[in-house]
Amino acid sequence: MTTFATDYVKCSRCGQTSEFDVLASTNAFGPCDLDTRPPEMKRSTMFYWVQECPHCGYVGDEISDSTTAPDELFDSEAYLSYGGIKFASELAKKFYRLYLVKMAEKNDVDAFWAALNAAWASDDKRDDASAVACRKLALERIEPIIADEPDSDNYKLMKLDLLRRVREFDAVLEYGATLKIDEEFLARIVALELELAKRRDDACHTCAEA
Repeated sequence: MTTFATDYVKCSRCGQTSEFDVLASTNAFGPCDLDTRPPEMKRSTMFYWVQECPHCGYVGDEISDSTTAPDELFDSEAYLSYGGIKFASELAKKFYRLYLVKMAEKNDVDAFWAALNAAWASDDKRDDASAVACRKLALERIEPIIADEPDSDNYKLMKLDLLRRVREFDAVLEYGATLKIDEEFLARIVALELELAKRRDDACHTCAEA
């Protein structure tokens, strides 16, 4: 069951207080997608994963958390125009702005997840162009994460799925051939990704198929 609560949140940037619905509890039953997007009911709670101040436009996981992003970011063309991406989803716009904030904070991990969340929100609107653009941003951020965490098989598998979802099928086959995954289930996911790439399949698939 998913439950919500009302909270009054003071923006750490402008000091204004705004009312938000916040996620109190949720659950998830079933397999996640290959890129780790959770199943329902958690799948439909993305609106509550990000907050945007209606007064100054600051976007954060929670706007009560301070940011080291410079003030000029929030007046920049990239921030105001969402990087020129023609998002169909208002939620995707928020996650894109969160991505810019996390980039300014030099936080590759959080920037990666913000870009991926923007892609998921775009998927829900069947906005393929925006979803691909955001997955390409996530791919840029996943490289330093893998470099910093060379033993993280999960991020390597996510890179495979990102490449496939942006239709870089040859890159999937090339990168997948270099992976040495010992854990049996993860190795089956690699095999599935390679098979999907050979079929030129860029659709969403779940871990259950592995």
